Amino acid sequence: MKVGQQAELIKTTLMCVLLTPRFVPADKKFDLLVLALGLLVNVAENHPLNRVALASTECLNSYGTSTEVQNVTAVEALVQLFIQHEKAAQQHERETHDAIPNEPQSGAADPIPVGEEEEAQQGLQEDPLTKALHQAGKHMEDSIIAAYVCLLLGCVIQDSQTLVSVVREQLPSGDFRLMVNILRNFYEFMSLTEVVDSSGGKKILRIIEFLEAC
Repeated sequence: MKVGQQAELIKTTLMCVLLTPRFVPADKKFDLLVLALGLLVNVAENHPLNRVALASTECLNSYGTSTEVQNVTAVEALVQLFIQHEKAAQQHERETHDAIPNEPQSGAADPIPVGEEEEAQQGLQEDPLTKALHQAGKHMEDSIIAAYVCLLLGCVIQDSQTLVSVVREQLPSGDFRLMVNILRNFYEFMSLTEVVDSSGGKKILRIIEFLEAC
């Protein structure tokens, strides 16, 4: 029996993406989401029956949505998840920019009174560079998760104009530009770091071309 045909595999993995992150430590969410989304991409990529099964699955909406918990289709929940992480990536990018001082400090520092040394040491722990690096890391994590969701959605909707319309109508811009931009940045990052081989890169480009044509 193929992996995607095992009973409840798709639904259980979707729960790992959409529900389980509510209950795991913050520093474990990224790993959980990448592993679960990667599995779903592999299951859906080359198997039409698995794509149909995933698209027809009903589940709870994404763990990070502001709306109350309710049953939605897997495609709708994944669009919610994409929007959530794409917005978070933008927010972290702005915060990274804001954390970097506009002008470098120059000149000798004034002597620190003895009673203020402890406060100064605490301030060093929150220097602008540390804040900027922290926000940049968060931006990268949210961007990667958003890209994996794009890949999965691109795989699932490629056989159905109805699903293409469902996704398009839920996106803030009413088109696929956000998803294409996220995937292009993801492809460039993966190529630069040589994390993905040529066949993996072609798969990403194929989804980009499909979404551009929608």
